[in-house]
Amino acid sequence: MRQQMALPNISLRELEFFRETVRAGSATRAADRLGVSQPAVSRALSRLEDRFDFNLFRREEGRLAPTAAAFALIEELDPVFSTLEKISQFSRPAPSSENEILRIAAPTTLSICLIHSLIADFMDVHPNARFQLQICTSQEVIQKIALGDADVGISDTYLTHEGIRFETVLRLNAVCVLRDDDGLADRSLITAKDLDKRPMIFMSRSFSSRYALERVFEKANVIPNIIAEVTTSYAACAFISQGMGLAVLNPFPVLDGPFDNLIARPFSPAVAYRTRILTPATRRPSWLAQTFCAFVIEQSSNRLDRLLKTYTIPPSPIT
Repeated sequence: MRQQMALPNISLRELEFFRETVRAGSATRAADRLGVSQPAVSRALSRLEDRFDFNLFRREEGRLAPTAAAFALIEELDPVFSTLEKISQFSRPAPSSENEILRIAAPTTLSICLIHSLIADFMDVHPNARFQLQICTSQEVIQKIALGDADVGISDTYLTHEGIRFETVLRLNAVCVLRDDDGLADRSLITAKDLDKRPMIFMSRSFSSRYALERVFEKANVIPNIIAEVTTSYAACAFISQGMGLAVLNPFPVLDGPFDNLIARPFSPAVAYRTRILTPATRRPSWLAQTFCAFVIEQSSNRLDRLLKTYTIPPSPIT
């Protein structure tokens, strides 16, 4: 049996001393830059060479000349310290963050049912934060982020853009939303065929999810009886609450709203939704933007858990 090689016990601080020595050309200058004593740097370098069991430097006329092994190690360390630098920037606010205004773009339903309350909760923790909320369509959200007119966007559209970084917040399948006195309310699962000839409310054709749902009905040989088309799932739920039909929708976050007489049932075949955070791909988000995005992800997960329990919706995808 081949014996596994034990890794040397090396600290990040020792590697930092080594990296700075390569940059500075001497242990003395490295110590000055790091704010430590020269003997401390020399001892760290000596320990590294002992643990690696090869020379990292050649002593040439009072200078430390890195060996080929040292340059190879530097190449491996660069991404490590780059990541640590990103983490340190995330963990502390930039000096100008107190005066920063975070520009957020989101469609109507996400704004009303999620973002409004999240901003209020966020400001309880960060009272100096300032926001500008732009309510627009999902397509406009993408456009604003790509053009630099917004710092953070939130959407459940399928669309992508090469100038935008997309981070998935939640993955969830569509559900059939109906009134609690509907004849289908006793079903544990509603299929496309169950909705044949039933009055339905559809999202408008400007939504990419509309085409995914149309393909589902087409494959089931069902022609939906569309009595209304809307531009927000909030409006769809309002119509359903008034007895105007039913709809197949993304349950998050609209069902977390004020619709006490609505129920939701899993729908098959599955129509998948992803709620995503959008940030510009060409520049690093500010500390405030990063902190708010992390807050949105955490709070969205908590709200989804509550929603799934309230409406008895399974969290796992239905195929």
